[in-house]
Amino acid sequence: MAKILNCYFPHDYDARNDRKILKLRRIHGWQGYGLYFALLEILRGQDDFRYPLDNISELEFELRESKEIILSVIRNFDLFKIDEANYFYSISLIARLQPYLEKSERARDAVNKRWEIARKTKETNTNVDTFVDTFVDTNASTNRIEENRIEENRIEKTAPAKKQPDFITKILFDVFWVAYDKKVGSKEKLEKKWNKFSLETQKKILDHVELYKKSQPNKQYRKNPETYFNNQGWTDEIIEFYDPLDPPKAEFYDPVP
Repeated sequence: MAKILNCYFPHDYDARNDRKILKLRRIHGWQGYGLYFALLEILRGQDDFRYPLDNISELEFELRESKEIILSVIRNFDLFKIDEANYFYSISLIARLQPYLEKSERARDAVNKRWEIARKTKETNTNVDTFVDTFVDTNASTNRIEENRIEENRIEKTAPAKKQPDFITKILFDVFWVAYDKKVGSKEKLEKKWNKFSLETQKKILDHVELYKKSQPNKQYRKNPETYFNNQGWTDEIIEFYDPLDPPKAEFYDPVP
């Protein structure tokens, strides 16, 4: 699926001024900035938008950069996430590509549905030549359109009401599962609840979890994940307590680089 998007790569025109990018540039300069976007391009080219850190030597060769600086860009600036399988990925890249993936998915489904209609119609004809002639005959086009509409309605009624969640939803759930870090209850049951959330809600949850963990670093006292979902915990206000002798510096959390 990633190959469809090889000609397009959405990103902010002022990304160089993002807080995380500025930190990256302070440490690694424009070399780090270029590496960041090179890594995004590599992720975009993967079927599931993830890349195994076990293959870091291949990145060294492809990017002509040292292992140390590549790993630094991946790990040290909160620009990428690393899952349990030791793959790194970018939540912001996945979120930005989501509209284009959905558009491609809808287009592919429409084509497949039309081919299925044509195949079923063809099977009802004993004479293939007659079917082809009828299919392209302008005099029969009105009837054909009506038949197709009826067949489409029949397929839609017999198709499952809910399709399986796409792989991006799966990736984002895995991000939540690792980030929340309180593996209590049924993961399968929790994932079903996650699949019902909109992409916007999923992103709000992931943003909130990072702040929630900072305010409650001891996972023993965090809500169970299912309780967090049921009570819409991501809407809770985060109250942080600071040492008056060591006040925090002003910093705004921005999950999208």
